[in-house]
Amino acid sequence: MKPRQIRWIAGTLGACVTIAIFVPPFDGLADASFAWHMLQHMLLIFVAVPLLLLGVYDAPWQRWLPRSATIWLAKVGHSGFAQVVLAPPVGWFALVAFLWIAHFSPLYTAALEHPAVHFFEHAAFVGAATLFWLPVIGNAAFPAIAYPARLLYLFLALPQGAFLSAALLSERFPLYAPYVAQLGVAGALADQQ
Repeated sequence: MKPRQIRWIAGTLGACVTIAIFVPPFDGLADASFAWHMLQHMLLIFVAVPLLLLGVYDAPWQRWLPRSATIWLAKVGHSGFAQVVLAPPVGWFALVAFLWIAHFSPLYTAALEHPAVHFFEHAAFVGAATLFWLPVIGNAAFPAIAYPARLLYLFLALPQGAFLSAALLSERFPLYAPYVAQLGVAGALADQQ
């Protein structure tokens, strides 16, 4: 298979995963269950976004833009600000920080109660995941970091997910009131664990 075909397949799979997790029955299950909601977040962050980034590596839509727009995008992409924002430590910290903030702040409950907040939460996950994965996958404008650095980058991210899971698992009471209202205390705690 040619690289362009692989990228097309990856992008198509990423789009399919994204659609599948936001339509019934998956979205309804995610609204009713913490476990399904976490699966939705995991698929979005660790499957859909990387596949979509692989799919847009050599984005054909850039050919449809006016030349002035592509020049402007190239200038923005190579600006000092973009270089700082797209630096690997920024992406790593953005994802880890947002995962913790989203689950141990009022944001999660607000997202369950207000569709606009829920949309913002998922958009923020996509943004943080994009910043996280871009140094690993790279694209035509921003090459990926070297292979040993990629391995270290990903290796350092693994414990953060384990720590977050352990923190959620060790809670003795359900953290999110909407699940308690739906499932009762024992049911919400079992779902959380």
